[in-house]
Order: sequence, then structure tokens, then C-alpha cells
Amino acid sequence: MYSKLPIFIGITGPESTGKTWLAERLSHYFYIDYIPEYAREYLLNLKRPYTYDDVIKIAEKQWNLINNNLNTDQKIVIYDTEMLVIYVWLLYKYGKCPKWIEEAWRNQKIDLYLLCYPDIEWDYDPLRENPNDLIELFDIYETNLKKENKSYYIVKENREQRFINVLNYLKINFPHIF
Repeated sequence: MYSKLPIFIGITGPESTGKTWLAERLSHYFYIDYIPEYAREYLLNLKRPYTYDDVIKIAEKQWNLINNNLNTDQKIVIYDTEMLVIYVWLLYKYGKCPKWIEEAWRNQKIDLYLLCYPDIEWDYDPLRENPNDLIELFDIYETNLKKENKSYYIVKENREQRFINVLNYLKINFPHIF
């Protein structure tokens, strides 16, 4: 059982698995702001197809967002995406990733990863691109988390049940945040 504060939680996994929804629900429950996914903001403002260099810019900004929220008096910090997402994105799409991003994901200060499983309906979004690869991508995320011996919890079932399952997991493993 964990007792330190704050608890840093990274929500991770393939696209369209409810990461942002879960971040929003948890932030409302705990009366805190969550750290948003910068990629969405960046890509929505881009007037052309994104490139490898764009993903690097996204990574730099996301890394800054993560590190700018390390010193807080909140009991819990929630990241709606983190550096593992960018690491997997770059390797899956381009077959390469800068060493600093690999090191950033391995060393980011996250106490618990909420790994979202692709068992909810895939929602179309013009920014999404892998509707048929979700299980494969999930396996890549889980393999990386296991390889680095990271603490993670697999988030499954319908959206509301996901939230309830996560709260129950947190109550058992991090009771001091309630």
C-alpha cells in the first residue's frame, strides 16, 4: 500500500479507449484539474497532415506539462496521456523514437498507470487513425509497462464501470487520497 503524496496517475493506452473521459471523471471526483493531452490541441490547429517532427514538438510540450506539475499540494495528479503514449506512437507509426523520449517515458514520475483496454466502441474522430490495431497497440503498451516494471491497472468494461473499477482500485491501494 502506498502512502506518499501526491500520487501521480498516467492514463495510457490506444486511441478511443476512454482516456480523456476517465481523466475528466476522476478530476471531477477529486475536485482537481487534470493535465491535458497536448497532441489534440496541436493537431486540431495544424492545417496539414502531421509529420514525425510534429510529434517531437508534441512530445516536448507534453514533457513540459508533466514536469510543470510535479510540485503541487494536491493529493493526486492525473495526466490524460503521458510519454509512453508518445513513445509508442513514434515507434508504431515511424519505427523510430529519439532516445530522450524513451528515457522520458521510463523516468517520468508516475506512480500508477491506468492502461485502458479497447473493449468500448471505437468512436470516429478525424485525429484517430488505428481502429483495427487497438488490441495490438494495447499489447505494446502492456509489454512496455511490464518490461519496465511499472505499476499499472487495466481499465475494462463500459465507461461508467471503468470509473467505478478505478475508484475501487484506488481505494484499496491508495486509501490516503480519499
